[in-house]
Amino acid sequence: RNEDYLSSHAFYQFTKNQVRTCSVEYCNEILENPPKNMLVLYFGDQEITCIYNGKSVVLSVDRADILRHMLLMCSKGSPGTRITFRNYFRRFGQDGEVVRNTFRKRIERLRENLVEIGLVSAVIQTRHLDETAYYVDENISYMVFTE
Repeated sequence: RNEDYLSSHAFYQFTKNQVRTCSVEYCNEILENPPKNMLVLYFGDQEITCIYNGKSVVLSVDRADILRHMLLMCSKGSPGTRITFRNYFRRFGQDGEVVRNTFRKRIERLRENLVEIGLVSAVIQTRHLDETAYYVDENISYMVFTE
């Protein structure tokens, strides 16, 4: 029984409106036949894959973490700044924060990955608390799968 429970609760699935657990089989079904117009971000054992309308791209850990954070924690009213994303960087400037140019470059590379799968203007840039800030277009539906 314990194995059945673990099997059916192998992944967490996050969407705009809910968090639930799901089986490996369900997760694999979604990966093999992802819903149309739905961004799917899958944190697998070997790699992290982002899928949209039949196209996929493998993301580096740092870009995937930033995208997950944007999807789950950021919005038009509360976009992410370099301070918000501090935990996803290893090197900091003299002020102890992420260097602005390093932050912008990382977001630019994530945007390039998303363009590869057809999400041309998914990451929106704005200003928040006198900082450059970002969030994912709130019209984009998504599923995030993590163990």
